[in-house]
Amino acid sequence: MSKLLITGIGGGVGLHITKSLTEQGYMDIVGVDVNPETQARLKSESPIPLYASLAEAMAAEDIGGIYICTPDATHRDVAVEALTYGLPVLCEKPMGNKPDEAREMLEAAQASQGWLQIAFEYRFSPAFWRVHEIVESREVGAPLNVFNEYTPGPWGPNAPWRLDPAKNPGVFNEKLCHIVDLFRFWMEDEITQVQAFRGLNSVPWYPPEIADNVLGVYRFRRGGLGILVHNHVTAADAQGMEGQVNVLSWTPGADMFPFKQAGHSQRCVVICERGTVICDIWGKTVVVNERVGTDEMRVKRVEDFREWCMLELSHDMVGEVLDFIHRFENGLPPRIDPEDSYHSSLATLASEESLRSGAPVRLE
Repeated sequence: MSKLLITGIGGGVGLHITKSLTEQGYMDIVGVDVNPETQARLKSESPIPLYASLAEAMAAEDIGGIYICTPDATHRDVAVEALTYGLPVLCEKPMGNKPDEAREMLEAAQASQGWLQIAFEYRFSPAFWRVHEIVESREVGAPLNVFNEYTPGPWGPNAPWRLDPAKNPGVFNEKLCHIVDLFRFWMEDEITQVQAFRGLNSVPWYPPEIADNVLGVYRFRRGGLGILVHNHVTAADAQGMEGQVNVLSWTPGADMFPFKQAGHSQRCVVICERGTVICDIWGKTVVVNERVGTDEMRVKRVEDFREWCMLELSHDMVGEVLDFIHRFENGLPPRIDPEDSYHSSLATLASEESLRSGAPVRLE
């Protein structure tokens, strides 16, 4: 049977995906990692075949699909190489750190006998996907505008490249690309103008080039508006709070209220013609409100996701990789077309450009 090749297998994402897949009984994995120390450690810990390069692994193994979870700044080069083998490729976000890198990845996919999918796993995550289903059904009419408030904690020293402006253009491209992609997905429309703003940094170890608080405003072709509010300074560690003793946020069925009290928020609202669809990740709910008569909004339905773990609910990376395996094993096309992801990437990179220049950026 053809195997899944994970390049960047020794990083945080690679280790998480490998552990999750093997725990579910999927063992047809080949690893690539360019770091000699990481190679030595992994070889001592795991029976998974490990190689120092894509070329070496491709020559030695029967590979069905390639999953790229190397650092952001390497995505363009690794993806372009991977696509020369004519296989399906799943690449972690972002789609490059510059517009020309995203374009090169798209062109490489178009020229390949294989295909490329960018890992915008929010589209796979149950709560966000449920919002899409409700919006698409037109239960409360067509989408008009969209809003998101997202307040996680700060980036720490475990991923120093996130705080290196030479390797990461900023929080929009590294973190908020998922939200921008959701905006386009839910609104079923293209972004034509972006304007981004930042305030003064509060986190002392962030360099001035990396903002710890941002606001993004997105104008859509049909006139709708998307507003994204994000900061790294509101949320605190909820461990040890009353009712949250030794319960991690990814424990299935865990009560997330202490995390909400500690400042964690991931709340999305799609404003539609006859009501709203509200997704509260830390509340583990999707709420449908419907306008009654001319001046009253009523709760029509509350959908409960409390039994889900937070990681699956909002970041279903494992589900996306399992779907990728299913697709390359059965000769299916990508779940998300690379040109679709390219437009999300351009809007995300335009956010970074606007943040630097202080001016709006047109995308048409």
